[in-house]
Amino acid sequence: MGIVYMLSFGNLKPYVGSTTIRLEKRIAVHKTQCKYYTEGILKYNCSSFEIVKNEGFEVQIIEEVVGE
Repeated sequence: MGIVYMLSFGNLKPYVGSTTIRLEKRIAVHKTQCKYYTEGILKYNCSSFEIVKNEGFEVQIIEEVVGE
């Protein structure tokens, strides 16, 4: 099973992603990676970081994909 989801905040361009793990865990990974990027530990930037660094960003499930 997989989930296609969208992260949004204000006028920022939304981030659309997919995951096969629990959505709550995936969001926590986004937040942790954003923190590591801000601290200089992680070298790459993901467009989701601009969204998840804001309190009150929204998470919307676009589609749930069920495997055969």
